[in-house]
Amino acid sequence: MSISSVRFNMSSPLRIGVLLREEYLKSRRDIMDGVINYCLENSGLMAFFLPLKSGEPPSPALLSKIHGFVTWAAPGDRWLPDMWSASIPVVNCNDAHSGAVPCVSAGNTHEIAGGYLKSLERRTIGCVTTSRHAADWPGTLLPANGVHSISGNFDIRVFTNVSRDPGRFPEHMLCGEGEEELEEFLRDLPKPASLWCVHDEMAALVWRKADELGIHVPNEIAIVGFGDHPCAVHSTPGITTLRLPGYNLGYEAAKRLHHQFTGTEELTATTRYLPLTTGDIIERFSTGGYHQINRGMQRAWRLLEEYPDDGLTVEHLIEHARISRAGFYKEFEKAFNISPGKAIRNSRIKKARKYLLNSNIPISVVGKRCAFHAESEFCNFFKRETGETPMEWRNNHLFATRA
Repeated sequence: MSISSVRFNMSSPLRIGVLLREEYLKSRRDIMDGVINYCLENSGLMAFFLPLKSGEPPSPALLSKIHGFVTWAAPGDRWLPDMWSASIPVVNCNDAHSGAVPCVSAGNTHEIAGGYLKSLERRTIGCVTTSRHAADWPGTLLPANGVHSISGNFDIRVFTNVSRDPGRFPEHMLCGEGEEELEEFLRDLPKPASLWCVHDEMAALVWRKADELGIHVPNEIAIVGFGDHPCAVHSTPGITTLRLPGYNLGYEAAKRLHHQFTGTEELTATTRYLPLTTGDIIERFSTGGYHQINRGMQRAWRLLEEYPDDGLTVEHLIEHARISRAGFYKEFEKAFNISPGKAIRNSRIKKARKYLLNSNIPISVVGKRCAFHAESEFCNFFKRETGETPMEWRNNHLFATRA
């Protein structure tokens, strides 16, 4: 089935919606950044971030207001093939529904992670996740949820009963209260073992619990995360992780939708694209690797996350990192896969968006809290970075929430 019959009014901006389930809002946020940047580079396009409640399809009202969609759908999201069958343009950023909807792919991330776990040659391999994420794990890598089996020379274990997802509640990485079942799982796990956690925040929680139980990481348990999030970078001395090229996936998906809109390309259910960058393992100490993030980079990133009210420059970051300018640029880009200047702009935008979510705070006040001297300066910066004015972004967020 194709959607060549779908036509759009090219005189008005084309709306591309990015659909992400609430449990993926942090781990797949880079997909949205890729879509936004593609829309900024090509006139006549607008991007909208559209969060979904877990297990719920997008509402008909929402579908009627957006021309096409980019998403990261799980295998159980049956609404995605239904959207495609209803002639709604959509591109999925993984292989979960390959052959049923168009997709861009970074390769089979489960196979990449599974192959790495096996290469560690531990007695036991397994995963730690939540019941919400459990359905996303294919049986080809791990058996049914909550059970264990023998596969070749490996004892396979699965734990799906983490009570509070640290990916959605980051404070749980630090307290980890009420996780007696997880503690029992780690205590009883045949060792040495290697575990893949559903995201880096989960890996940080597992490491904390292992430390509390006196289980040595990585000698007794090797821990692998997913996403290469800041917590994987900041953990001393670092969490091994599967880095997903989310930005590239989002950019490529938006590009394919745009080509469909303009008639230069026809999407079909079997359309599948592979960006130049695929998922890859970043080895750190949690599996015995030595690619550690130095403490200077940790200090610089923490300053970025705080973004002080009086502003931030690369010089401030270098001062906090306490290393030479030349060494700083090299180490920063190696550690975070982004330039210091871009990281500062992203941090400033992140802080502005946090304040814009409160409709009671005037735009001028938001600008001052983000170290802008004039409202016009803030508005120009925000539009240049996001493609929307602060007021447009605020209104569009409310539009997405209502829809």
